[in-house]
Amino acid sequence: MKMKKLLFVLAIAAFAVSCQSNKKNQAEMTSESMEDSVFMINDSTIGELQTYTYEGLLPCADCEGINYQLVLQTISPDSVGTYVVNATYIGADNGKDKTFTEKGKTNVMKGTPSNPNAVIIQLVGEDGETTNFIAEGDSVLTMVGKDFKKAASKLNYSIKKIAE
Repeated sequence: MKMKKLLFVLAIAAFAVSCQSNKKNQAEMTSESMEDSVFMINDSTIGELQTYTYEGLLPCADCEGINYQLVLQTISPDSVGTYVVNATYIGADNGKDKTFTEKGKTNVMKGTPSNPNAVIIQLVGEDGETTNFIAEGDSVLTMVGKDFKKAASKLNYSIKKIAE
């Protein structure tokens, strides 16, 4: 969203410059590259970047567990944002820990087939794969399947928000 607004402001600025009759100024502006300019935009409709970190130990079929850390960044709770996951598989590689990092975008969706008030945070990886979490209160996310249902298991698939 910020990038679209920045491009819009730049387009308006370029249009205003092109309307000037002084050709010398036009040539000078045209030769200046975007990298040479710094623009500061104060737009009160754009909120501050919010960062939320969640951690938990998730079950693992062939290791001791997955130390899962999810960092979400967004402008507002219902906007598209970005994420980074660091997943450490404990004892996965001949007793050694193995860490994977994944990045991508987030989507916030409202409602599921069984709960119209549910809030789903969907992680969309750079490879297009999705992982879904259902928000449970203000501080817990529980991993759910593609059908937005919790696993039929007694195992814990929840991660908790850590204090910032």
